[in-house]
Amino acid sequence: MSDVVVQHAEVGAVARAWDEQQVRLTAAAHQVGAVGESTGFTPRVAPLAGVFCARWSEHVADLGRAAEVRADGLRDSLRDFLDSDASSALGAVRLLGLTEEHR
Repeated sequence: MSDVVVQHAEVGAVARAWDEQQVRLTAAAHQVGAVGESTGFTPRVAPLAGVFCARWSEHVADLGRAAEVRADGLRDSLRDFLDSDASSALGAVRLLGLTEEHR
């Protein structure tokens, strides 16, 4: 029989790393979107550059939202493991009384 072992600190650290990735991607999306709004492009290129930057900004923002979903999923999984551990421990304590003989 094998036991399921969860390294709680590791799961928490990975969730935080996904959170940090989300923050970086959200900032990058805003920066890319701002480039498309700048006037540094020639009149001939500006419309295409604006569309490209807008689409790229949307893509990066989508990646940021996906990173947040992963972080939330990891935290939800960790909560589930902790809840099941607590429930198992409580059940074991309740069963201890059944293993002893009382006269």
